[in-house]
Amino acid sequence: MMLKVVTVITAALLAVNAFASPQRRQVDKIGRPRLRRDKPSVYISFIRVGKIEPLETGIGDQHIWLRITNNTRWPIWLDSSSVPNEEYGEISLYYTIESVNDGSIVINSRRHVCSNIPLA
Repeated sequence: MMLKVVTVITAALLAVNAFASPQRRQVDKIGRPRLRRDKPSVYISFIRVGKIEPLETGIGDQHIWLRITNNTRWPIWLDSSSVPNEEYGEISLYYTIESVNDGSIVINSRRHVCSNIPLA
């Protein structure tokens, strides 16, 4: 009896697997996953370096402004918060930097409460 049950279940699973449609990689309208072929899927551009009043204690006044560009059709979700005015940029991102050597966290700017925004 047990052998019949196992045989029926195995046959059913094989049938479902045989008729399942293969998942296809989603690509843009002209068949490419990237919007611009000459750029990577996600890339960071340097904007500028400058001094600005720190928003938190323990942070220096030297800052780097970077721009993250999403070169795909799909949004990338970022942990962020707003900034008080445009001189600080558009948003403040939360991130973690890990050591290449042992994987330990070197810088941890994550927060428990933040916004998740899509980068289109």
